[in-house]
Amino acid sequence: MSFDFSFFLYLGIALIFARLLGEIFERIKLSSIIGELLSGLLIGGPIFILFGVNEFHVGKDFIFSFEKMSEAIEPFAQIGILLLLFIVGSQIRIDELRKAGRRNLFISITDVSITFGIGFLTGYLIIGSVFDVWNIGIAAFFGLTFMPTSIGTTVRTLSNIKKLNTKEGQTLLSLAVFDDFLALLFLLIVSGLVLSDSSGTGLGLFVDIIIQVAFIVVLLVIVLYLLPKLLEFFEERFNTFSLATTSYFSIGIVLAILLTTAFFAEYLGISAAIGAFLLGVGMQRNKLLMTDPLDAFIKIGEGTLIPLFFFAVGSSFVLEEFKFILIIIIPIAILAKMMGSFTGALFSTNPIKEFIFVRKSKQKKSNKAEATKDVEKRPEEKFLKNIKPNIISSAKIATGMIPKGEITLVVAAIGLAAAQSFSSEFGIIAGELYSVIILLVLVTVFLTPILLRFVFRTPKHKEKHAEKIEENK
Repeated sequence: MSFDFSFFLYLGIALIFARLLGEIFERIKLSSIIGELLSGLLIGGPIFILFGVNEFHVGKDFIFSFEKMSEAIEPFAQIGILLLLFIVGSQIRIDELRKAGRRNLFISITDVSITFGIGFLTGYLIIGSVFDVWNIGIAAFFGLTFMPTSIGTTVRTLSNIKKLNTKEGQTLLSLAVFDDFLALLFLLIVSGLVLSDSSGTGLGLFVDIIIQVAFIVVLLVIVLYLLPKLLEFFEERFNTFSLATTSYFSIGIVLAILLTTAFFAEYLGISAAIGAFLLGVGMQRNKLLMTDPLDAFIKIGEGTLIPLFFFAVGSSFVLEEFKFILIIIIPIAILAKMMGSFTGALFSTNPIKEFIFVRKSKQKKSNKAEATKDVEKRPEEKFLKNIKPNIISSAKIATGMIPKGEITLVVAAIGLAAAQSFSSEFGIIAGELYSVIILLVLVTVFLTPILLRFVFRTPKHKEKHAEKIEENK
């Protein structure tokens, strides 16, 4: 049995450049994801392939091939996705989401609904007009990539300008968690239903959908409830993990469960990454079992495998036949996200609610004409008085929700894999759309800090007032 030791070289080069460029971008106050994506774009092949260079001859006996490099990285990149989603799932606290309040939930639901709708229509119309292929499945995945928010860029910027502890800053923290959570739930449904292997019609198609829904429900029950309970039983009854005699026993067991869950999720037509996310959500309450594995997964994942995933994403960029008309998608995605979050924030504030809802309820309860006039007047006056600051606050929230990041790229990667499994034609179309999503991530991560500094700036008259107060002290 022979082994191709060039595998080590490809892996080493990819990891070196992903880590170095990631570190450089972190040091200049931008996301490391940009550096990792650019490392794949620059070193992973797209730039060289654009100029007709697919491989290098190094000496007489060795050929450096970008195709082989991609094949070497792919398994590690896939494990990187699993670790990333497992970590995200384990860090989402359902109880904290409940405590975040109905207002934030209302903003997030409004945001993702509007954003997904615009994204779906954009994808459907552009795919149909540019590629002459009208496909609901690809359009649905495309709409999903519009939904998530990468809060890292927003948090870093607000922290630098000392605005993180403002009302809008705290709202943005919970909204980003809501958005990612809802996006992943949407992804669960879309990956299980829209792009299932069903090819029937009528009753047969209906039965296939029912079966697919049953698979999703079974996976949810097993991963979110039965599996965590089974592990708790073994620990309580036999001290399986706390008294293990082998080193880091729980890390190996949890990793094995993670990989097995990913396989069955993919086998059931859902997604390996979504299976990993659900497992993280289900096991987060088991502090004893999760302490060592989660710490190890964060170190291994963020140190090696997750950067390799983003390197692989960058190396998948299509440059040779890229249709530049697709660039129009980027401003549409940004405006869609801003429109969704702005609408949700504006219509969740008290003056708007009182003007629309409370006014009507008070009018019904009032029997006197004079009281009715007073009730009619008060909400309108309050509405007019507070509408300007609410618009400004909503604009700040909308701007902070712009950046895209790791969840967007994971959704896009899952959609690309699903499209490639259908046909080569769908794979080519999804590959070009995938490249647009990569550009979208790069643009939003660069653009958001500039816009945030603008919308959160303090007016000059308030600055002077603050300076006078300081002087008087």
